[in-house]
Amino acid sequence: MKNVTVKKKSKNNIDVSVIIVSYNTKLYTLKAIQAVYAAMHRRQCEVIVVENMSTDGSYEAIVSSFRDVRVVKTRSLLGFSAANNLGAQSASGRHLFFLNPDTEVFDGAIDILVDALEKNSTRGAVSGQLVNTDHSIQPQGGALPTLWNICLWMFFLDDIPGVNTILLPYQQRNITYFTQVHMHGGWVGGTALMIPREVFDAIGGWDENIHLYAEDVEICARIHKEQKFVAYVPLAKILHHQHISVGGPMHSQVGEIENLIYYWKKHKQGWEIPCVRVILFLGSWLRIILFGILMRDEARKHTYMEAQRRIFIT
Repeated sequence: MKNVTVKKKSKNNIDVSVIIVSYNTKLYTLKAIQAVYAAMHRRQCEVIVVENMSTDGSYEAIVSSFRDVRVVKTRSLLGFSAANNLGAQSASGRHLFFLNPDTEVFDGAIDILVDALEKNSTRGAVSGQLVNTDHSIQPQGGALPTLWNICLWMFFLDDIPGVNTILLPYQQRNITYFTQVHMHGGWVGGTALMIPREVFDAIGGWDENIHLYAEDVEICARIHKEQKFVAYVPLAKILHHQHISVGGPMHSQVGEIENLIYYWKKHKQGWEIPCVRVILFLGSWLRIILFGILMRDEARKHTYMEAQRRIFIT
C-alpha cells in the first residue's frame, strides 16, 4: 500500500470493520476505541485507525494501549474522505462502520446497526441516534439538497413552526424526528455511518474531491442511485463531542457551503448551478447582516464573509 505503514491484524470472519480517522485527537480517539471494544457482543469486529499525521502522540498512544487495533499511519495529511477510503482498503468486515474519533458508542449500538442492515436488504447505510455529553439528542441529516430546500435553509424558512413536519428539510432539527426509526431518501451524518461492504464498493467509496464537510450528503446520494435507502435507528446511541475532530463550527459552515456547489456540479443539471450560487450568496449576506451587524457576533460575521467570498470562485 503506497505511503502508509500498517500494523497488521489477522482476518477471521469479521462482521464489522470500525474505521476511525485520527488527527490530533489522542484522548478522544483512545476513548472511542475503548467504547467500541466495550460495546462488542454478538458481532466479530476489528478496529482500524487511520492515524493522519497527528503531532500529539496519537500513534504511539494507540499502539501501546490497544494490541489488537490495526493502525494505518499516513505519510501525508489526507482529507477525511481519502483517509476513510484508506482505512477501508485495510478492512475485511462485511460492514464498514465509519466512526469519528470524538464519539463513544453505547453498549449494543454496533449490534443494533448491523441488525438494521441485515434485516432489510434495501438499506444501503444506517446511522444511530447521536447525543451530546448531557445525553440530549443531537440533530443530524435531512433531505438530499434541492434548490427548494436549500432556499428554505439559507433564509431560515424551515425554522417556521410546522414546516419541518410537512417536509423533510435539508438539515433536520426537529428533535421529535430523532426518536423514531426512519428509512428515507435523504442523508445521515458521517459521524457514525455503517455501510455494507458490497454497497461501499459498488458506489466507489467516499469522494476524495471533498476534503471535509458535506461528504456524507454526497455519499448518501450515490447510495440512493444504487436503489438503496438510508436508515436512521435511534436505539443505537452514540455520544458525539461536537467539533472536536473537525476544527469548529466556522470551518464546518464554510466547508459545507463550498462543497454544496461541488455537489451541484456533480449531481445536478447545469442550469441549477448559478441558481444555487445565488441562493447561497444571498443567504450568507443575510447571516452577515443578522449575526454580524445586528447581533455584533464578529466570529459568525467573518465566517459568512468567507463563505460568500468562496461561492463564486468554487
